[in-house]
Amino acid sequence: MEFEFLIPITALLIPIVAILTYHQRKMAEIVHRHGATPQVMGEVERLRQEVAHMRMLLNEQTIAVDNALNALRIPGAETNVKQY
Repeated sequence: MEFEFLIPITALLIPIVAILTYHQRKMAEIVHRHGATPQVMGEVERLRQEVAHMRMLLNEQTIAVDNALNALRIPGAETNVKQY
């Protein structure tokens, strides 16, 4: 099957999405509870940047895994995988 790699990627994405949505919900609760003070807004902005960075890393890792899987599938492609 060509979609065998989707199972592990999906298994990794589910907890990450759950963490991101939990974080987003908690931040919305904090903002609504405390109002939009400059300190809170600064913290929210910092956390947004951190989440954006995490998304970027996740995308890069997903692409790297996909590229590695594609390299293994293509006959004659150079890989660093030792074959026994």
